[in-house]
Amino acid sequence: MAKQTILTPAQLTWQGTTPVSVSFEDFYFSTDDGLSESRYVFLKPNRLPERFCSGDVTQPFIVAETGFGTGLNFLVTWQAWQQQAVPKRPLHFFSIEKFPLRKEDLAKALSHWPELNHLIQPLVDQYPPIVSGLQTLEVDDSQVRLSLLFGDISTDLGLSIFKADAWYLDGFSPKKNPEMWTDDFFQLIADKSNNDTTFSTFTSASLVRKSLVSAGFSVLKQEGFGKKREMLFGRFSSSVNFSGKFLWSYPA
Repeated sequence: MAKQTILTPAQLTWQGTTPVSVSFEDFYFSTDDGLSESRYVFLKPNRLPERFCSGDVTQPFIVAETGFGTGLNFLVTWQAWQQQAVPKRPLHFFSIEKFPLRKEDLAKALSHWPELNHLIQPLVDQYPPIVSGLQTLEVDDSQVRLSLLFGDISTDLGLSIFKADAWYLDGFSPKKNPEMWTDDFFQLIADKSNNDTTFSTFTSASLVRKSLVSAGFSVLKQEGFGKKREMLFGRFSSSVNFSGKFLWSYPA
């Protein structure tokens, strides 16, 4: 077993209850409405939660995320899963984070949304110590599993064995965090995707779009959330590359 090391927690400043990364000089979520942003950017383009009820309901639906941050995307996904009637697939949410938040900072950031309190408290209660490696939390009678990998995407993501059904490509903009958005990163995403695995990301940077296409993803553009002009979403196919715009719209 690899030796666990204590990691450097995220260094934050605060704008009210909204955390700002000192290292990346960027907000963790929209100052306008982070909850709506998460649903708009990640749930809708990945066609969640309706996909939780499709396919083999004995097999988990795997959402993989780059950048756990405050855990808001996980909570929004978990809530959407809860709201679906059975039969539905178990939810497995895999997320990697290089600079985890301290537990007290996580709780402060999420306190902005009291409507999620019934989900926030179990997450805070089980939130693991900030040490390197993979740590797993289970909730909802073990039907929902959160696998938190505290480590570096460039060295640690490739060691994890899974195939995602949907990707949330999160974690600060390419201009502020270029070390994450590399060709090797996009190839890792492709390697851990099945045909028809979907993705979405808040960014519409040309570097991200071109790299996703090169890695085998169809890439579509959609109007971004709030002040963001555009964002990207699409799906993986090992045989087809496509880059387009506004080919389908989000559900109302």
